[in-house]
Amino acid sequence: MNEGSNNSRYKCHIRRIKNTFWLQLVTDDQFFRQWQDELPEMTDFQKRQLYQIKAGYFNLLDYPPMLEKTISLSIVSALLFVGEFYLHPF
Repeated sequence: MNEGSNNSRYKCHIRRIKNTFWLQLVTDDQFFRQWQDELPEMTDFQKRQLYQIKAGYFNLLDYPPMLEKTISLSIVSALLFVGEFYLHPF
């Protein structure tokens, strides 16, 4: 295949993946409990921040396309801040 050809048929769209593999959003707090057990206690402030990050993420899902920079600014940066990865020691 030459570099200048149209690659649109090779693009993967989230709707196609959802339909092909019957994927669905799971918001049940008991889903993947092993990822949630034995974690340090969160403050009320941290819980509010995570709730806002989660709400922002689902809002971005409702209004695609999700660009990498948008995700980085709105989700990843916020999670790094909440997780105190910006504070010493790194």
